[in-house]
Amino acid sequence: MTHATNSLVEKYATFLTEQGYGATVDAEGDLYFRVEGGHYFLRVSEQDPLSFVLLYPNFYGVKNDGDRRRALEAACEVNTRTKAVKVFVAGNDTQAVVEVLLANEGDFKAVFARALELLRAGVSRFREIVREREQWPQNVLKA
Repeated sequence: MTHATNSLVEKYATFLTEQGYGATVDAEGDLYFRVEGGHYFLRVSEQDPLSFVLLYPNFYGVKNDGDRRRALEAACEVNTRTKAVKVFVAGNDTQAVVEVLLANEGDFKAVFARALELLRAGVSRFREIVREREQWPQNVLKA
């Protein structure tokens, strides 16, 4: 990690700490923090200081074909109906991201809470859809 990356990561880490999130930096240089039991990562890059990616990884495990079908259907619905959130199935897990573009480097402070709120709302909606579809008879689910 270069000094410029450290500086950018430090700005975000300081902000997260000020907001009450205990952020730590992982081996890849991403910021890790928790919110109400959820594990989140914040990615920033010195090559593009006018953006950041907020990631909620591995929040729904895929154990069988039924889980995969429900996860893909729920992800599609969330991606279609929820602002800024992308949910995707990766291997046997499901992840959600919000990618944010900034006009100015310091703007992250003004939009971070909203980005986190949207991400959490998308994951919450995903979970609601999966729970609803677990209760459907198998012949109702699309193949």
